[in-house]
Amino acid sequence: MSELMPIERNPVTSPINTEEVKKALATHGVYRADEVDFGNDPHAFVLALGRQLGPVVPQYGEEVLELVPRRDAKQNGPFGYDAFPLHTDALFKKDGRTPDAIIMLCMHPGEGGEHLLVNGHAVIAELQRTSRIDIDALLALEIAFCHKGETVEDAADVFVLPVAPPQEEAGHLYRGPIYNISDARLRYATTLMNRIHNDFNEVSQAMEQSASPLQNVQTGSLWITDNKRILHGRKKILSPERKMLRVHLKLAGTHLSTP
Repeated sequence: MSELMPIERNPVTSPINTEEVKKALATHGVYRADEVDFGNDPHAFVLALGRQLGPVVPQYGEEVLELVPRRDAKQNGPFGYDAFPLHTDALFKKDGRTPDAIIMLCMHPGEGGEHLLVNGHAVIAELQRTSRIDIDALLALEIAFCHKGETVEDAADVFVLPVAPPQEEAGHLYRGPIYNISDARLRYATTLMNRIHNDFNEVSQAMEQSASPLQNVQTGSLWITDNKRILHGRKKILSPERKMLRVHLKLAGTHLSTP
């Protein structure tokens, strides 16, 4: 991962400058601010910030998703307690529904659950130089997501991945390459890709070895990531008090994802 990725604490004393955010995303793929004054309504604050940057993409029918761990949820998913492997968000959705960027605002850090980030493009560039694997051919493999119980036509050379997205996502599933060169979007989830082809184990291990945790996340810590190239995950959550707010964004007119 690039040593220039700005993941250290960055206390701010003035309103967040959206031009600085866009510059940081275009350059590093990550923007971080700490001790953010979100006022009496953090949901309204983070939604307003998102709308300044671009159109908001709803998640589970919500513009601002509240992430609080639950024992009845899938434990290695967004609402669970277990570690969440590295991935880009909403990779099963078509491009128009897949976020370009993600805003996270910490309401209460709780214990455990450290957020992990890695520049997937940088890891891939290094593997292209050093690995025995044909990384380009691997990332060009076509994947097709379908709803569980459904079939995919003409899928002889396609890896079919059944998912169970929320009802409102029906008809918005992706089919195409893992790495889309046209817009530099990387659709990657270690648990999925490792099932597709054994060579992905080397890629996933390289991602994990290069990932760094966001240190000293406290109430008021906010970070925004480029969802086209920055993979994220989390360590195991140790207390039920953890609470995060998340907003998915499209960034019209902004080309992210330089390596």
